[in-house]
Amino acid sequence: RAALDASTSSLRRVMRGRTARTNELRAWAAELESSLSAGRSAADVGAQREVLRVLQRAVAVMQPQAQALASERDELREQVQNEEECMAQERDGGVEDVGGLEVLRSRLAHLHGIFSSMWHRIEESEAWLLQQ
Repeated sequence: RAALDASTSSLRRVMRGRTARTNELRAWAAELESSLSAGRSAADVGAQREVLRVLQRAVAVMQPQAQALASERDELREQVQNEEECMAQERDGGVEDVGGLEVLRSRLAHLHGIFSSMWHRIEESEAWLLQQ
């Protein structure tokens, strides 16, 4: 349970960071766009447009990733809630057979695998973003 809470908390922080970074890039792109009309030289305008294109591509790449991660996070939350309900039922009803525990262990192992996979994808995304 503590590991799931820690993973969920960590994923929330990562999502907030990515959302903030996306918003920063949007704001910066808007600033660049508005400064284009400030009467700069042709070279400045060209450089700013290129930077703007690069930023827009970065935002376009990050948005689907953020949406996919948010969707996966919601699915994981639902699974965790289901598992917690199962655990509460087991706790309240008592453990009548070892099979119930094995099912619960199997579900928890599955959740652990999903969280590990998601964590790995997040780390890869962060590494990619840092390279950009």
